Amino acid sequence: MNELERKKKENKASVQELINGDLPFLMNRDLIATVREQLKEEKLIESIDDVKREMLEELASELSERTSTNSKRLEEALRESLTAIQPKSQSIIHRASFGEKSQIESLFEGIKNIDFSYYRKKISDQQNMDEEIKLIKQKLTVQSDSVEDFMDMLSALEQLQEQYAEKNQELKVTTKQWSVVQEERLKLQEEYNQMSEEIDREANQSSSVMHNATAMRALLLEFQNQQQQKGIQLIEKQALKMINRLFRKRGYLHRLVINSSTYEVTLYAEDQKRIPQSTLSAGEKQLLLMSLVWAVFDVSGNKLPFIFDTLLGRLDVEHRENLLTELIPAFGEQVLILSTDSEVTEANYKLLKPVINKEYSLNFDTADRSIKVVPSYFRFNETEKIS
Repeated sequence: MNELERKKKENKASVQELINGDLPFLMNRDLIATVREQLKEEKLIESIDDVKREMLEELASELSERTSTNSKRLEEALRESLTAIQPKSQSIIHRASFGEKSQIESLFEGIKNIDFSYYRKKISDQQNMDEEIKLIKQKLTVQSDSVEDFMDMLSALEQLQEQYAEKNQELKVTTKQWSVVQEERLKLQEEYNQMSEEIDREANQSSSVMHNATAMRALLLEFQNQQQQKGIQLIEKQALKMINRLFRKRGYLHRLVINSSTYEVTLYAEDQKRIPQSTLSAGEKQLLLMSLVWAVFDVSGNKLPFIFDTLLGRLDVEHRENLLTELIPAFGEQVLILSTDSEVTEANYKLLKPVINKEYSLNFDTADRSIKVVPSYFRFNETEKIS
């Protein structure tokens, strides 16, 4: 009976919700549909009016240019066409906002989807449940003593159910705690077994630890020497490649050797004869040194900033061009060149220009007795005129 009463209450609330909410609109659904259509008509009328008022003249002018037709005639034809498609039987009544139109549309869709059979069934079920409750009440008509005994039994049953729920919850907690204890015990047992095995293994290997350490040290030293030799060979190869790209004397150097102990550099010609470094010009020595520095950092893979001061002072024209186009761009992403306008000429500047990111000039201000930083390089044309 309580279950039936609960279902009746739910049915009543559902029907009441319809009555308090959508029923008035449902009774006037034809009127809402008419309003909806009226709003669509008004939207079309307003759109056509907007076109006539704001866009017609520009549209006629644009079409006139495209079709070589008189602009006034096109404007009049477009106005007649728009008037022809404008609804004749409707006038603007509501002038509804976008939000109000959305509310009408939402309301229309909502009442359109209402299922009448659902609510008819609710009302029918309500009547059936009333009959069933009536029969149950007739069956429950007993003497007052029997009712009191029955209520006592119900009360006792509820107490037993509460006790059962408490004990069941305690059992769940105890079971969970037992599982945690078992997991902890297994974990400790596993750690104990691992420690026992480790102690046994260390005891068996302790006699050979010193021997293994000595052998490992020797192996590491040998590996270090091999890696050092490989690095030096790569530096020799890279430095020789860069030198041959920079030297005006093509193929002058055939082999470059670096002593792994003293790091002394030895040069050889194609006939394997040694080339004394004293035979190199000052510019060639500078290119040799810079090629070695570049090769060291290229092989190591380290990215560091480089600063060159008076970079081209000892080099002739061809060596300058090779240095600026081959070596400087290869030094990496952070290269600073400090120069004068007599050292880096306009021709040299043009060679460097594709890889230059920032330019600055340091000018001494005699009035303030300070250095001014100008974000540009020398103005070569002006310099030449002064010269």
